[in-house]
Formats: sequence, C-alpha cells, structure tokens
Amino acid sequence: MKNENIKILAIETSCDETAVAIIDVEKGEPKVLSNIISSQANLHAKTGGVVPEVASRAHMHAIMPIIEEALLCANSKSEYRNPKQIRNSNDQNSKVLNLDIVSNLDISASDLLSQITHIAVTNGPGLIGSLLVGFNAAKTIAYAKKLPLIPVNHIEGHIYSAYAELNPKSECRNPKQTESNSNVSNLKNSNLDIVSTFDIRASDFPILALTVSGGHTSLNLIKDHLKYETIGETIDDAAGEAFDKVAKLLKLGYPGGPEVSRAAESYRKRIKNHESRIMGGNHDSEFIIHNSITFPRPLINKPNFNFSFSGLKTAVLTEVINRPAKTADRKQEICFAFEEAVVDVLCSKTIKAAKKYKPMGILLAGGVAADKRLQDELKYRIEKYNLGVEEKYRMNFYIPGPGMAGDNAAMIGIAAYYHILKNDLGNWRNAIVDANLSL
Repeated sequence: MKNENIKILAIETSCDETAVAIIDVEKGEPKVLSNIISSQANLHAKTGGVVPEVASRAHMHAIMPIIEEALLCANSKSEYRNPKQIRNSNDQNSKVLNLDIVSNLDISASDLLSQITHIAVTNGPGLIGSLLVGFNAAKTIAYAKKLPLIPVNHIEGHIYSAYAELNPKSECRNPKQTESNSNVSNLKNSNLDIVSTFDIRASDFPILALTVSGGHTSLNLIKDHLKYETIGETIDDAAGEAFDKVAKLLKLGYPGGPEVSRAAESYRKRIKNHESRIMGGNHDSEFIIHNSITFPRPLINKPNFNFSFSGLKTAVLTEVINRPAKTADRKQEICFAFEEAVVDVLCSKTIKAAKKYKPMGILLAGGVAADKRLQDELKYRIEKYNLGVEEKYRMNFYIPGPGMAGDNAAMIGIAAYYHILKNDLGNWRNAIVDANLSL
C-alpha cells in the first residue's frame, strides 16, 4: 500500500477522555483530519478525582457518538452536524457500545469508514476498564471491516504529540458549543483551526523525551522512530497526580493541575509587580521572587534520572496543617512554592540527562506539558545549555501544539503511522490490553 493511501481511525480511552481521530497522509507526512475529545471533567469534579468505574461507564456511552463525529468532521464532502445533535448519554436512544457498532453509524460516517485502511488504539498503560472500552470498539471495527489493528502505547502517543508543526488550515468547524448536560459533553475538536503535520528526520535523533502527566512521569531516550530507552521514571506518584492532590487539598477545583498553575502564576505576577515598584519600575532587571515557603526537591541531587513526588505532596500537607490556607493569597503562595519545586526537579533531571546522553533535542510531552512555567523554565535551561556547548551539540526544543498536550487520539494515530511504515501491524485476534504496559 502506498503511504498516500493510508487513512487511520485512532481511539484513545486510557483514563477519562473519550477520544477519536482520523489521520490522513499528505506528501508522505501524517495529517490530522479530525481530533474529537469528550471530556469527563465535569463528571469527576463531583468526587475531586477520577473514579475508574464511573470513567468506564462514561466511555461506553460516549464511544459511538465520538467515533461518528470524528468520521463526519474528517469528511469534507459531508456537512458537519450541529454539535447539539450529539446523543445525550442519558437518553434512551443513546448508543452504548455493542457489536452493531459499524452498522449503527450515520450514512455519511459510514462512507468515510469505508476509506479507513488501519485502526489504531491505546492498549496501555491506563485504567483497565477505560482501556477495554476503546480497545473493544477498535477490535470490533477491525474485525467487521477486515482491517489491521495497531496497538499503541499511551506514553508513545504522548511523545508523538510533540512532533507537531502547526499549519493554520482546517475545514472542520469548531464544535466547542456542544451543550454540557451529558456524559458526551465538553466535546471539542482539538485541532480546531489547525492541521498538524509532522517532520522529524533521521538527523534529528536521538531525542530526549520528558513525559509528564497525571499518570506518568518519565525520561526516555528516543534513538529512532519507535526505538526507546527508559532512563528515568517516577518511583511513586506522577507529577500530574501531585498537582491534582494539592489542588484537592487546597479546594481549588477539578481538574486540579491548571488551577494550581493559575494560582501560582497569580502569586508570581503579584510579587513581580511589588519588586518592580521597589526597583523603581526597572523592568529590564532579572526578578528574584522571594517566598517564605520552600518545599523539598526530591531526588534532585541523586546520581540517577528517577523522580519522586510523594514526599512533596506530604510536605504541602504538613505546611497546610501547620499554617492553614484560609485566604486566596495564602493558597497562591503554596501553589507557587509547590510548582517551583516540581518544575525545578523536572528541569534539573532533564538537563542532567542531556549532559550525559547529548541528544539533538529535548521533547516535552504529556498533560503537564501545557504548564507555561514548565515550558518557560525548560526552554531557558536549554538555551543556557546551548550557550556552553559547540554548535553541533546544541539542542532543539519540541513541545505539543495547542490541544495536543492532554490525552487525545491524534497522537495515537500519528504513532500508529510510524508503526505502519515499519510494517509493524497487528490484528484483532492477537492484540492485548495491559494496564501496566511499559514503553
């Protein structure tokens, strides 16, 4: 099969996002035609965290409408439906996953499904119940249409999400206006007004990937497409999980990571404005933000590249117990100190690994990659590193494009494309799910 004839339907349901994407190939590079995500954030906000059983049931209600919307959105020949027509999961006519998954599709969606050449799906790591919903949907389509099934590691997907070069073209309308009264709410097309293309050449390897999310924190050396060496990972909690737990402790809302970052940024701006006034408005000066709280930096000086965030969470809890966070200012101060500790550890370990392995670039991926403070600090340290080395050792910096940092199916489809190029194809009979799958 010629590369130009490849069209991939990709499914991602490893945690609490039901996501489906359609990937095409243009001039030998994968192109995102649609990238539809149904978030369960409102559902899990009630408990302040993801309840696995609840997440699994929500995936079952959302999977069919999301597959249909991804196909319709990718099909430029069909008129995109009003997002309000998406079936409410509480409605008796809601489509729950079953073996009629193919025959139940809208006619226009079925037209595009007939053009699909490969099915890709996340097969781990993640919540086993959530994984099984997307995995069984993918197996069903692969069986019914006699298509290859390509299992993709979730962390591998995150790594490929950061390879995007953004092109301001899209034929798909923004479906963000979907009503939010169902489990298929908060639907969004994460490519919105962009189409993502990907171009990593052999000369760009090796690349050092820092993947940071709610369930994973790891450093992987990418030697070539699909060739990885894990050189460090968390020995307890993931960084994203620590963000969520701190947010819950301070009652900032769910999902907690963005709330902690916003609170930290508010404190940062407040202190900078204060120091600016003291320094007579000299905005060219390098600000040193003084803070009464300093949290520990776990494992930062250890001779390895592993991470630990459990003790940092305990330090925040101890701080709140000793000096309760009763005001917004106090919460912002704690968030600032916490975020600085996490960012310091992540960046220090990454640069330390870069000095040893001398990669051609550093890649930041995962949901926490959207954290502006982490992006800025890692970029600053890479630039500082580049100033002290020969030009041939200077590193590029890769980060996900808008909407690509969190869980999405486009990243799974992009990774699958490179599996296809290497003829690394599976089938529905032999594919398995592994909640603890390693890269």
